[in-house]
Amino acid sequence: MKLNKLFFEEFREKAEQLTVEFLNIGLGYTAVQTSDGGLGLSYTYYERRQPLAGSKEFIDYEGQKALVLLKEIFSDDPLKRSLALALINALNYKLALTLPEDRDNNVLIDMLRIKGGSRVAMVGHIKPLEEKFTNMGIICEVIDHFKGMGDEDSFFTFLRGKADVLLVTSTTLLNNSTENVLKRLRNDTRCVMLGPGTPMIARPFAHLPLHLLAGTAPLDKEKVLKVIRHGMGTRMIHKYSKKVLLRIKND
Repeated sequence: MKLNKLFFEEFREKAEQLTVEFLNIGLGYTAVQTSDGGLGLSYTYYERRQPLAGSKEFIDYEGQKALVLLKEIFSDDPLKRSLALALINALNYKLALTLPEDRDNNVLIDMLRIKGGSRVAMVGHIKPLEEKFTNMGIICEVIDHFKGMGDEDSFFTFLRGKADVLLVTSTTLLNNSTENVLKRLRNDTRCVMLGPGTPMIARPFAHLPLHLLAGTAPLDKEKVLKVIRHGMGTRMIHKYSKKVLLRIKND
């Protein structure tokens, strides 16, 4: 996936200068903290219920140059890519903190011109947004392989032929499906990538038809880490974080 190379080149220099302080792989989310205090998150993605896909080699990333972990963005193992994506967000942490907040998703909804009767496609089920859209009278089509939701053929028929808006979660970065999904968009479909693992930086996404990025910058780091250790999900992470928004392309 071209995005992997773009992320690596974007953060290579900074990763050479910093070290990984610690990493935390929770049931729901993964966290990485760097030596400059940056804290980044990613969904904990594993297709098979075994540690690091049964790797026989233990790599202690903690205390090493961040570049060692950054290289795992090219790994075939999605759990190692989860660690690398969390690192990318840690390296980008200070920039993410400066971005405007959108706690209730109202700015996102306004920017994407979502209103009653809109047709929204969702890659990765986001329950709070689906509930909000239903209450607004919005037609919503969802596909989520982990949750066993949706049919791929009918979903992509809807996406290509009917959807006004696409919401794609940052989990697609971990299974290398982002570019495959986005290449199926019509030119007039508005699109956002969202979720705590979304890298809040425009440059690597410039070649893609994305209009917005919506991500997470932890504020109370200790509480965010505790939430992750206790296996909690997005809602609890957002309780102690800033939900940030970045426009990367005008429609």
